[in-house]
Amino acid sequence: MIIKILLFLIFTFSIQSFSDENFTHYYHHENYNFRISSSEYTRFIKPQIRNILIEIPYNLKDILNKQQKEVVTIVNDIFKVKTELDFQRLSIKNYDNLNSIKKSCRKLVKLHMQFLKNNNISTFKIIKSFKKINLSCFRMNNLISNLNTSTDILLNLKNNQLKQVPLMLSNLHIESIDLLINFFPIKIQYDIQNLLTQFFFPLYRIYLKDNNLAIKTFISQIDNLNNSFSVYQMEMEKKDTQYLPEGHIKKLKILLNRWNSIFKVILRKK
Repeated sequence: MIIKILLFLIFTFSIQSFSDENFTHYYHHENYNFRISSSEYTRFIKPQIRNILIEIPYNLKDILNKQQKEVVTIVNDIFKVKTELDFQRLSIKNYDNLNSIKKSCRKLVKLHMQFLKNNNISTFKIIKSFKKINLSCFRMNNLISNLNTSTDILLNLKNNQLKQVPLMLSNLHIESIDLLINFFPIKIQYDIQNLLTQFFFPLYRIYLKDNNLAIKTFISQIDNLNNSFSVYQMEMEKKDTQYLPEGHIKKLKILLNRWNSIFKVILRKK
């Protein structure tokens, strides 16, 4: 086992010695029963995950116009609230931050009106996505209003109002992703969808967990996360530059270097 890992490290660093700015490194590894201490996760891994989660939305915004960029932020906000509630017990006290969902809904409705006014909606899919979101926002706003005005917690629980929130948030999140993806050029929509659903959002969920649970989940999902992000990078490098702004691939390589630095921390112990 030790010999295998030493050979892997020698091979990796020998490749890096021949690198240039146009060469992208991908870490291929077997699952060597990685072990990460809470200290290592807090000091080295979690900060890099945080940077990746911050930079990916900015990276995606590069491809969109000014109005469309706001959808990236809204999708992010909805997912954050949804995930935070997933980790909390079901009670009235934990639903105070639902007011931020009302704000996100208002922004989405406002965006819809702006797109209609400026005749920027060019596809049936986008029109359909906006209609679904408007309906979900209407239902969510009504539910939040009921929760805020009611003083009888037991009555709320009996009426299953609280239990409706996670499902409604999940639907709103899925619909907002669908809207966002439809704004990208058709040639890269599939790649963007995979990046968000197979890498970004799973990594975000890990980041929001307590350290011990985050470490266990991260180790169990590291293969899937690594494959998803590496495939996305390779696919985007093959795309015609007409779909991507200047310097986009260079920014992606910076992200990949951040991701690879996590592997260096893990492998350094072996």
